[in-house]
Amino acid sequence: MKRAASDIPATARRVRRLAPKRISIPDIADEIRAVLDFVALEDTVSCMLVCKVWRQEMLRRHPQLAVIGKLNSYQRKTLHHVKGYRVRNVIAMVDRKCAICSDPWRGGVNSAFGIPAHPACVRDRLVLVRHLPPHVPVQMMLSSIPNQDIDTYRYGVHTFKAIWKCAHDAIPRSWTLEGFMEDSADAIHAVNEARRLASEERMRMAAERRRVQEEQQRQWADDFKTAAAEARAPLRTIVGLKRLLPPGLIRRARVDSASETARRGLFLTRHFHGVPQSLWSTAFDAFDDATAIAVKRYADEIEAVLWPMAFAPGTDPRPWREFELVRHSDVAVIRTASQRGLDPARALRAILTLGPRRSALLLHAVCRDASGDEGFEGRIADIRRLGLCTAAGDFLSHCDFESGVRSYAAAKEFGGDGCYERWGDACFRWPTVAGGVAMPPPREPVPAPPRRFDLSSRPPKHRGTLWSTSKMKPSGKPHRAQQLP
Repeated sequence: MKRAASDIPATARRVRRLAPKRISIPDIADEIRAVLDFVALEDTVSCMLVCKVWRQEMLRRHPQLAVIGKLNSYQRKTLHHVKGYRVRNVIAMVDRKCAICSDPWRGGVNSAFGIPAHPACVRDRLVLVRHLPPHVPVQMMLSSIPNQDIDTYRYGVHTFKAIWKCAHDAIPRSWTLEGFMEDSADAIHAVNEARRLASEERMRMAAERRRVQEEQQRQWADDFKTAAAEARAPLRTIVGLKRLLPPGLIRRARVDSASETARRGLFLTRHFHGVPQSLWSTAFDAFDDATAIAVKRYADEIEAVLWPMAFAPGTDPRPWREFELVRHSDVAVIRTASQRGLDPARALRAILTLGPRRSALLLHAVCRDASGDEGFEGRIADIRRLGLCTAAGDFLSHCDFESGVRSYAAAKEFGGDGCYERWGDACFRWPTVAGGVAMPPPREPVPAPPRRFDLSSRPPKHRGTLWSTSKMKPSGKPHRAQQLP
């Protein structure tokens, strides 16, 4: 039984909706149609991508492009690269064929030349710019015709420019090397003529420079021969001088002046025998006979580490012969002493009296604080009287020298020569009473903390048992591991 219309609620009634009216696409304007009359055939594909109205107008003009809807998605993405013979290239894309070999090709468009083709087909028709003959103007050509980057993988990855060599139906002839050479023959001839004139000018200037240089060398050789003859030297040419001297010395003798070169060469041939190579700069710096003779005479009697100080300009090397067993650290100390205005030989003589257990850190500190040669020798005498070892001297270098010497002397009065091994760095903080009188040591002095790699502070090892640091048991008996056998 059907229900009456009045029984159906208002919310459940179906409302009939009218379909929207379709808006007809207006025809292309006459002004735009007039503009399209002047569009070249190669730009037809680009006009079809503007809108639907333009597409219909271009299809009306060129019905053969109606199959453009058959392009796949990858071809559509690269369609904007099409150039040159665009209609022919689009038809090749629709037919899924290569524009060069006509074999099946479903890929995109070559971005450099704007044709749908296999990459191998394009590569076979290209030539690298680096392989072109010299008369081809490369920069002019690359700015005029399309080119493509080619990667080569010999001894690494290298990228070179490549161009289309011979004419082909796939691209315009003016885009190829052959067409460029024919179309731009006059411009190429002008560029090559300018190159030839510039090259001739460079060659002329280079020949002039060589002529002037040869003339200067000839004049220098004549002056050298004259100067050597006046000095009665056993040579007449620079080649003979090179045969007599080592390579390191010939560079010291050769200067711009020919007469000075002859004088230096004669000096070096007389004195370079017997001079160590490390003293060449010292003996032959001023080209003085007295300096060279002193170096040859005293070099074997002086320690090698003292050569820079003994043979310094204005220094007498004879006092340096008495020093032996000199360390590199001692040389650094006397350099500091020389900078502070002290006599380096006198300072070294005082340093060597300390013996082999001297501290380089303490000597540097003494040099920095010394007021003169007497003050430096006085402090060296205080260090020698205390008999400081190397470790004690290193610690004293960080303290006040006067108070440190007094404290160590007080500790040595009670502990003897082994006070530093007994009390350690506490020797430099020894308590004193008024007047500088040292106080006696405590009844049980606290030993210094053990030093690194010092085995004297380790507990003794007993034969047949293991050492244990465990505490005593509550019963008062030692642990089993602590019992002796």
